[in-house]
Formats: sequence, structure tokens, C-alpha cells
Amino acid sequence: MSRPTVEERPLARRRPAAKLPRRRRGAIGLRSTPYLFVGAALAFELLVHLVPMASGVITSLFSLNQYYIRQWFHAPFAGLANYATALDFNTSVGSALIHSFGVTLAYALVVVAVSWGLGFAGAVTLQHNFRARGMLRTVFLVPYAMPVFAGVIVWSFMFQREGGLVNKLLVDTFHFFEEQQFWLLGDKAFFAAATVAIWRTWPFAFLSITAGMQSIGDDVYEAASIDGAGPWGKIRYITLGL
Repeated sequence: MSRPTVEERPLARRRPAAKLPRRRRGAIGLRSTPYLFVGAALAFELLVHLVPMASGVITSLFSLNQYYIRQWFHAPFAGLANYATALDFNTSVGSALIHSFGVTLAYALVVVAVSWGLGFAGAVTLQHNFRARGMLRTVFLVPYAMPVFAGVIVWSFMFQREGGLVNKLLVDTFHFFEEQQFWLLGDKAFFAAATVAIWRTWPFAFLSITAGMQSIGDDVYEAASIDGAGPWGKIRYITLGL
């Protein structure tokens, strides 16, 4: 006798459709969990940046003054007139915009170049093992570990005109200036702000470069020394890979 086909079998004997195993459901949940966390962080990040940006763009379309600054929706609508005034470089507003752009560009170039230069120099100096290496690393990371508000308060006292450490060294000790300088006002504030930013940023560059240089073994430098490479040659061809 031939076996009955699937259609001929009784309904009670037919197996129900297989359900999704619980393990598979749990695996899908575990896979989606990181995306949920990243999505929430991304949403808050966009909220923090986009809302002030949109508020600034909307505010720029009104003619604000001291009477409407608290209720700027009641200010007269100016459209793009504010942008036309700012981009007219023959006026005081336009020249101030160009000056601000130049100062910002110079600040970024100075801080980035000096910070990463100091970080590279520190990483190269502490690349090989020697005594007091751990202590120097700890000292180098103090600005990075110190809270921002504590560093700002300390530097603000150091840059004070009367009794500040900077004026004490530059005026009284080394006699670079004849009188006490205002480091927190005027054009000299650029150097004060850049100094604090470099002091705060260069340990991060030091950490990043040190982490990248850990993959270069000491045997590579030893082989380069045997081949006659000097210190600058090792830095150029091995550390930087140029």
C-alpha cells in the first residue's frame, strides 16, 4: 500500500507551524539594543545642536534691539536685511565680521598646531621605557584630568594684572615688559585664551599619539639603529612613516 499524501492525512496528525524560538527572539532583542541606545543618544545630540541653531536662524530674521530682546517675536520682521548688513564689508559690522573670522581661524590653527606638536613630542619622548616614565606620564595628564572650572579659575588668577604669576615672571623676573599687562582684555586676550586651550588640549593629543605608537615594536627601532638610522631618521621613516 502506498503511503497517504499530506492532503490525505488527518488534520489532527498535521504538525502546527513552528513558532519562533525564544532564543532567536532574545538574540534579535540583543542585536537591537545597541541601536536603541545609539538612537537615543543621537536624538538628544541633534536636539541639543539643532534647536539652538534653528532658534538662532529664526532670530536673525527679526530686527532686534534693546526693547525687543526679551520678546523677540514682537520685533519687526527684517528678512535677510541683517545678513546683507553683515556681508557689507565696507561698514563697521562687516569689518568686525571679517576680523572675528580671522581671529577664529588664527586661534584654531595655533591651538591645533601647538597642541598636536607638543603631544607628538611628549609621545616620542616617553615611547621607550626608562626611569620616571610613569611619573612623567602622570604629570603630562594632569591638565586632561583636572576639572575644567578648576583650571579656568587657576589660570584666571595667573593672568591677573595685579599679582598674577604671568606678569610676575614676564615683567618683574625676565623684564620682557616695562609695566603690568592686561592679559584678559584687549588683543592680549587672544594669547591668554590660546595658552589655556593648548594647556588643556595637548594631553589628549599625547594620549592619542601614544596609543598609535604602541603598535611599533622596539625591535623595529633596534633594526633601524643597526642600519645606521639616527633619531630624526627613526622619527621620519618609522614613527611617521614618511
